[in-house]
Amino acid sequence: MSAKKQAANSLAIALMVLVVLVVMVVAVGILGSQHLNLVKSNLRSTTAVYAAEAGIAAALVELKANPGWSAGFQNVDDLEGEWDPRYSVSVTNNNLGGGVMTAPDGTEVPAGCVYLLATGTCQGVQPRRVAVMLTAGGGAFRYVIASGGSIDLSGHGDIRGSIKSNGDISFKGSINIIPDQGSGRVLAAYLPDENGNPTIGPDGKPLGNIIIGSNLDVEPGQDVRARYLIDSVARVDPPGAAHPYDTSPDTLPFGPTFNDTLPDPDRAVLLAPGGYVQHNESSYPFGKIRTLQLGGKIHYFPNGLTMDSGSKVEGPGTIVVGNGNSAVFNIPLNLEMNVLDKEAPEPGEFGKATIRFGANTTLRGLVYSHGSVQAKAQFDVEGYVICYGDWKQVQANASVDASRNPDLRVPGFEAWFGGGGGSVQVMSWQRL
Repeated sequence: MSAKKQAANSLAIALMVLVVLVVMVVAVGILGSQHLNLVKSNLRSTTAVYAAEAGIAAALVELKANPGWSAGFQNVDDLEGEWDPRYSVSVTNNNLGGGVMTAPDGTEVPAGCVYLLATGTCQGVQPRRVAVMLTAGGGAFRYVIASGGSIDLSGHGDIRGSIKSNGDISFKGSINIIPDQGSGRVLAAYLPDENGNPTIGPDGKPLGNIIIGSNLDVEPGQDVRARYLIDSVARVDPPGAAHPYDTSPDTLPFGPTFNDTLPDPDRAVLLAPGGYVQHNESSYPFGKIRTLQLGGKIHYFPNGLTMDSGSKVEGPGTIVVGNGNSAVFNIPLNLEMNVLDKEAPEPGEFGKATIRFGANTTLRGLVYSHGSVQAKAQFDVEGYVICYGDWKQVQANASVDASRNPDLRVPGFEAWFGGGGGSVQVMSWQRL
């Protein structure tokens, strides 16, 4: 083969390789662009859903103030976001009706109910909808974490629902606050003194602060409010959600004369004669007994309870500790169980009892203390954490999510966990 033919063949091969490379580069570019557009579309769709839920939350506020409200909202644009999220809400209010009403989407609304249909929009995506059926009444508690003292979260994690304390809230790790039925707020409260100034705590510093060690993320339409300082407003996402020096009723403390009251069990129901098993021992392993079998019953420990290595709990069931004593679990837990203490403190004081979890813990139920709650390892609750004193979680991550366990089945707490909140009760909540 001559040199000219070899050169021509080489050039042809080079051109073919170049064409193949160009085709591959173009194909990769197209695929990358399509993937990027898909990701953006999914993000906008998610934003539209949260915009619709923000509309539902705004509608609930109106209904609690005026049970006969039916005006709804049209194309509200007061949400933060680069894609211009907006919401509209139609209200079919049959609260006082004698028969069935029909909502714009064809849903039948029984007498005594209110139907909300929220539409969220975001640039370039199909509108997303959220539908909620409500009925009047209901007294469910509105917070998945509630503390009459302070809240200290040292690890990372997701909290589904709202948080409120009568003192400081500290986030040392990265925490995501995810709405549950439209509510995903962080509220640090404290009663101002007679001059309107923040109350001073035992350490000489004002109470009602939110301390953020890493990022604190809430969803559009939700907020972070402190009666006093938020030490790093810039770390709250989205921008504009952080409100230090808040003087709204939301940052008034838990208490019988304010807008929120910490729940308290009906002891006559909780420890009704014949309805519980009493244990005079206070520690496990106890003799030859190494396993506490709950068997679906209430187990009362008037002298306190400590469970150490070598023992275990098998559920489901409820543990109640009485007479101001503590419950201490130095063993891993993974079961359906409620942990309660029975004795209330004197008015205006916290109890001294502590419910303490010293190992990795996964509970489906309610953790409730008139004193404090402490967790020293991984802590995952499908339910609620409520205490009159402080809640402190150290060394590992924490997750609290009441939506995964809506039926707590705790005698004496029915009035608090029946669904909904304030003057309305949520019957169903659906993303369409």
